[in-house]
Amino acid sequence: MEERGEAVMLPFLQDTLRVDGLALTIGGLMLSSPLVAVEILVRLGPVPLADWFFHFAAMVAGTAIGSAPVRTLVGQASPLLPPDARFATRRFVDGWQYGSGLDYTPPEESTPMQPEALQAAKRAAAAARAYQPAGAAEVVGT
Repeated sequence: MEERGEAVMLPFLQDTLRVDGLALTIGGLMLSSPLVAVEILVRLGPVPLADWFFHFAAMVAGTAIGSAPVRTLVGQASPLLPPDARFATRRFVDGWQYGSGLDYTPPEESTPMQPEALQAAKRAAAAARAYQPAGAAEVVGT
């Protein structure tokens, strides 16, 4: 995943599984190392692999339901619905949007910390590594 960049890695680290990240990772593995894909098929067998593809297809369908065109379509059609159905339909599409990770927005900077905060954390870590409590030398020396 690291070779695919932050667009794949950051959502995964925040427990946001997305179709595009899985497709880039698994598809990239299959293209860059086809023998690994064959080995996976041989070790797992066809049934678990078919089960995985079924769930991946369900993720694709969920992402399609939560996508911007569907949300736009629901927004345009919702005035035609009664208020209760309008609310339920919008919440249904919102749930698919958030469940498929489409609400994830990557950070503006490449590091999750501001440079000043990162330097302060590095100084604190260096100080913690250098710290020796009183009496530690006697314990180590005995």
